[in-house]
Amino acid sequence: MSIRALAKGLRSQGLQLSLRDVRTDVGDEEGRLRYAGMEDFDVTIIHTQPTPYFPRAYELCGLHAREPRPYRIAYWYWEFEAIPDSWLNAIGDIDEVWTATEFIARGLREKLPLPVRTIFPGVELEPYARKERREFGLPEDHFVFLFVFHMNSVMERKNPLGLIDAFKAAFRVEDRATLVIKTMFGEHHPSQMKDLLDAAVGSNVVILNEVYNTETLHALMDTCDAYVSLHRSEGLGLTMAEAMLMAKPVIATRYSGNVDFMDDDNSLLVPCEMVTLGRDIELYDARLSWAEPSLSRAAELMRELFDDQAWAKALGQRAQTDARSRLSVEAAGRKAASRLAEIRETLRAAGADTAVR
Repeated sequence: MSIRALAKGLRSQGLQLSLRDVRTDVGDEEGRLRYAGMEDFDVTIIHTQPTPYFPRAYELCGLHAREPRPYRIAYWYWEFEAIPDSWLNAIGDIDEVWTATEFIARGLREKLPLPVRTIFPGVELEPYARKERREFGLPEDHFVFLFVFHMNSVMERKNPLGLIDAFKAAFRVEDRATLVIKTMFGEHHPSQMKDLLDAAVGSNVVILNEVYNTETLHALMDTCDAYVSLHRSEGLGLTMAEAMLMAKPVIATRYSGNVDFMDDDNSLLVPCEMVTLGRDIELYDARLSWAEPSLSRAAELMRELFDDQAWAKALGQRAQTDARSRLSVEAAGRKAASRLAEIRETLRAAGADTAVR
């Protein structure tokens, strides 16, 4: 999603692009076969993680690397303030690194002997047809909170169990409030999926384990009254940004990439304390640290939105106004195009006959 937004922003500035898909899983992204361009220009942006795909990026997209080598930019995401040492093995053939938020950039700058630039990709909502709540099996007369996450994105980091605990502390079953947790690929993580389903028992918590296209997901988001993310760490926080663009009030952990565009004027930020993981969790080393949000404060904030729904709507409207300015794809395109112009001038000064235009 982010690289498509960045490409749209660059095109809004008149740049010509050639897009090529790096095929890591042929089934994980809709419309990917549209991206079949060649490495036509003398600046290439490679958007895939340093491990395991970056060293094989050309192989995975079915291309031979262009010769002479273009100016290469790696566009990387991460969810922690420190990057793995193994990433240093991926920088041999790149000239600089871009990333979406200052949160990620700080960790990259600490270890990489390369220029690191924060180039936010921009966020915008793709067109979608509105749906009724009943189409998702949701109550029409409840105040609906929503959280969306992908099971392959490490459930402990996304913290839906903490969110369920906070919701249960805020509301009784007889209250007209519902929490919807939308996930996907739960069948690939049966133990964690069981934990999620078990935690929802005895409360107004709906678990949706479905693969939705972007239009359907946005239609689901449109039906909710508020969005909540009690994440422990996020590189960017795309769903929070999308909810703000939909004029939804957002409750979120006061930590990581989302605080680049969320503040006390446009959102409800949950205090947290930093804790060490203490054990290896999938891709994450036990020595890394992330946030532990205050579940009691999150419960209070959910209850406040429920109790004053006019205020909740006003906060959502304020979030939308701010997000349209901060998250603009065109503004992101201007910043990225400006940096590419600087690169072009540097290449020209070095005598390169660049084709970037």
